[in-house]
Amino acid sequence: MSFNTEVGNLALGHIGVNYEVADLDTEQSREAKAIRRYYDTCLASVLRDFPWGFSTKVADLLLIEEDPNTDWLFSYRYPSDCLLARKILSGVNITTKNDTIDFKLSRDVGGRLIMTNQEDAVLEYTMLNTTFSQMPADFKLAFSYALAVLIAPSLTSGDPFKIRKDCQAMYESEMSKAKANSANEETIGPLYDSEFERSRV
Repeated sequence: MSFNTEVGNLALGHIGVNYEVADLDTEQSREAKAIRRYYDTCLASVLRDFPWGFSTKVADLLLIEEDPNTDWLFSYRYPSDCLLARKILSGVNITTKNDTIDFKLSRDVGGRLIMTNQEDAVLEYTMLNTTFSQMPADFKLAFSYALAVLIAPSLTSGDPFKIRKDCQAMYESEMSKAKANSANEETIGPLYDSEFERSRV
């Protein structure tokens, strides 16, 4: 069974629908159509909600213009596969809050831009990753609950039993677990307030 079909069926189960979709890509059942209606939007939303490791990318930004306006020194093209720009890397592993690189989103006739004062900017961002084999179990569960929230009204006669509310709570719970699991796989030092604070540890 494909990943999208499996997630769709999990979502159906969360809202109490016993029907199981055989193939989400081709099936024309009411359930399959409801899942497909929200699937892509929901996937992008859940990816944006947390910096999932499997969907995190680091890339050099394409310079568009120097001194694009009076506020910023450089403008760069917003990556085409970017769902959410998270930070411009400072080149420092253990940072102070003052090491954060400021940036602002803008656009021109060619599309979206990233404005910053950082030369040769490198962006860490969430990309649209549809390689299902890379998606961990905690993402799958969280995604299925988020999808359940969206499909519940159309498949439960308007959601008279407030199933959406329960699924939303479960989504938030699964996201909390995912954040804890992610933290256990990382060894990143604390974010210090200043050089003085750093010297105290």
